[in-house]
Amino acid sequence: MTKRKIGFNADQQAPVTRTRKPKPQITAIPNTRSISYETGLANGLCLEPTASGVSLSSEKLLSLSSFYCGVRHIVDTISCLPIQIMQHQADGGRLNLPDHPLAWLLNHEPNQYQSAQVFWEFMILQLLVYGNAFAKIERNNAGEALALHPLVADFVQGLWDVDSKTISYQINRSVYTQQELLSADEVFHLPAMSLNGLFGMQPITYARNNLAGSVALEQFSQSFWANSTRPSGLLKSATVLSDKAKQNLKESWGKSYSGSGTTGSTPLLEEGVTWEKVSIDPDEAQYLGSKQNAVLDNSRWLKISPTKLSSLERATWANIEAENISFARSTIAPITRKIESEGNRKLLLPSEKGKVVLEYVLDGILKGDSKTISANNASALGGVGQPWRTVNEVRLDMGYPPIEGGDVLAKPLNIGNADPSAPQPDAEPNDPQPSKETFTPEEDAD
Repeated sequence: MTKRKIGFNADQQAPVTRTRKPKPQITAIPNTRSISYETGLANGLCLEPTASGVSLSSEKLLSLSSFYCGVRHIVDTISCLPIQIMQHQADGGRLNLPDHPLAWLLNHEPNQYQSAQVFWEFMILQLLVYGNAFAKIERNNAGEALALHPLVADFVQGLWDVDSKTISYQINRSVYTQQELLSADEVFHLPAMSLNGLFGMQPITYARNNLAGSVALEQFSQSFWANSTRPSGLLKSATVLSDKAKQNLKESWGKSYSGSGTTGSTPLLEEGVTWEKVSIDPDEAQYLGSKQNAVLDNSRWLKISPTKLSSLERATWANIEAENISFARSTIAPITRKIESEGNRKLLLPSEKGKVVLEYVLDGILKGDSKTISANNASALGGVGQPWRTVNEVRLDMGYPPIEGGDVLAKPLNIGNADPSAPQPDAEPNDPQPSKETFTPEEDAD
């Protein structure tokens, strides 16, 4: 049996002669840029450095506790709001259509892998952080919307055709998406405030210098605590130290007296070494005041009250309800209105437009405390003036089932029955009956 040996020809059993190939001559290629930094900056390929020197991206905005708190508050509020499909009636009223296919799609299952709350959380977060939110609309042959598939804003490029005045969307390939070109009616698009009227502005473009200051404050705080709340300084020696002595002194000082784990340690200075402070401590830098101003800046960028960012210095029980109403009207309503408008444009069938509308129910966040709700319901049922709601309408809002006879407006005692065709209640037995006798002034004088 012939054994194969490494380095030998197996058939001839003779050493194999190996010839070394000469090493190729490697020519160093100069490190040149295809474009300059200035050119990339002018074409929007990179962002200019912030004034504080801190790098900032859209995702890094969420590392700010106050910015994250505000975004989370808006996202959680909108994702929990129900969307109704309302049909206009000939008498001017509107009828809720809970069995409409869009009601299930928008409130329960927009696609086969997400719940409605998760989907809307993603969409609102994309809108607040990237300035645009996109979802691909899946339709059947009849044109009905079957699903909404979320698209990451970073992988979507909007295209505007000047001649045809149409928008299209280039979807770039990623781990989440396939590369494709979609027309405007295939994309559910929510833009933020826009300068060109088509695509929303990214907050990072305009808020980066302001919010980078907030990031710099966080980094200052971390550095301050990492150095045992001691300001930085210089170690000065009366004699000239060798390079090795300098390195040893630096390492031993950092190991013994730097970091939160060495708080309270007493430094020992030898051979004429002294310490001199060179940095500014938090009091001199007005750190706490700057932190509070950073919270106010974030509230301005998000258009939300500081009380929603857990800044309760000026909050009172008297103004919390007013703050909630302001939050619903100023912060939530503009976003929900965009969703309603885009849904009416692209999710309804052509035969439904003008007859059926999407509508968010904001009553839940506009309501006050239990005392205020009770007073409003009493007023609606006719406690003061003409009633404009029935008992069953109020019961349904409160989560109770309807009762028999609760669909008729109540009879105001000082106005008369609101429904003339409704049966009039009989007078109570103890009510005084009007007298049938008449008299004249002359008889009264006698």
